[in-house]
Amino acid sequence: MRRVTAALAVAGVLALAAAGYAASTGAGTIHACAGRHGGALRLAGRCRRGERAVSWQTLGPQGARGPTGPAGAAGATGPAGAAGPAGATGATGPAGATGPRGPAGPRNAYSAAHAALVPFTSQGVPPAGTTMLQLNLPVAGSYVILAKHEYAQPAVTPAQTYRSLVAGNDSDEVTLQGFTANTFYPIALQLTHDYAAPGSASIVCSGNGSTGSAAGYAFQMRLTAIAVDALTETVTISNAAHPVTTRARFP
Repeated sequence: MRRVTAALAVAGVLALAAAGYAASTGAGTIHACAGRHGGALRLAGRCRRGERAVSWQTLGPQGARGPTGPAGAAGATGPAGAAGPAGATGATGPAGATGPRGPAGPRNAYSAAHAALVPFTSQGVPPAGTTMLQLNLPVAGSYVILAKHEYAQPAVTPAQTYRSLVAGNDSDEVTLQGFTANTFYPIALQLTHDYAAPGSASIVCSGNGSTGSAAGYAFQMRLTAIAVDALTETVTISNAAHPVTTRARFP
């Protein structure tokens, strides 16, 4: 019994020494010599007479895989990285759908002009008078009508002369009096009118002298009518014969 205990003690010492030997040499196998009588072990690469060579592995077989450990805590957020280079320009996208049609603009405009002197006579107050220039409008509808001309005096000037822009029952009028010799007077007129059918607009002139007597001359005349989709007009009238009156047309 004492011999067995001593052998085990020697084996333990050799195992520790062998582990150190293997660690120092880095070898995976431990070589030793065992005595043929008594089993004494010693580390050696070559055995003596009366010993036999023995060896064993420093590592045992691989054990079973252990369970997965718990997840570690999330680390702190790192600093933002530097901005990367700009990417290449993407391909052009498809054309968008066509938008809704916008409102219609003015449809038509008509104009007439006459530059030369045209005489007119005294025929009384409007609507009487001489048609100096007429503009025909071939399309019915709503129009803004503009007119301009210049007035030249005759040798004997009447006390008053009348200029009218006439479209159907609508008119715009200018009265001239207190003339200065050798002076031309520019006249501008405008009105709006709603034509239910094709019609015309005219510049009409007259004077309050003796009927048929020379009242003057009109020249550099122009009439322009612009068609529009709708007209709204507010007219305020105030004079001795009419109190202030406001009326709306073409709502």
